[in-house]
Amino acid sequence: MQILLNIFKNSIDAFKKSDISKKYIFIKIYEENNHAVISIKDNAGGVNEDFINKIFDPYISSKHASIGTGLGLFTCYEMVTKIYNGFINVKNVEYTYDKEQFKGLEIVINIPINN
Repeated sequence: MQILLNIFKNSIDAFKKSDISKKYIFIKIYEENNHAVISIKDNAGGVNEDFINKIFDPYISSKHASIGTGLGLFTCYEMVTKIYNGFINVKNVEYTYDKEQFKGLEIVINIPINN
């Protein structure tokens, strides 16, 4: 639950910095190759490509220091990889929803399903 809350909080913070009237967060959950996959994407505009490769590093934040510590996505990464033996990826995406074009960030979490 903490992982999802951190990701949702980041989307909400990104929406607050933007001028977007229609704010969306899409969640897709499915099974693939014996992994539970959770895909979360928003339409908050994405992140700078120079920053995206550092997004899971500790103390890295695109927010003002009074708002973010830079530990939210680092904590998500640590939990997914070390506690659940999974992996987590992030990328900027462009997509169409309801005949409108949007740009945002997509985070995909893969966690092995133990039989």
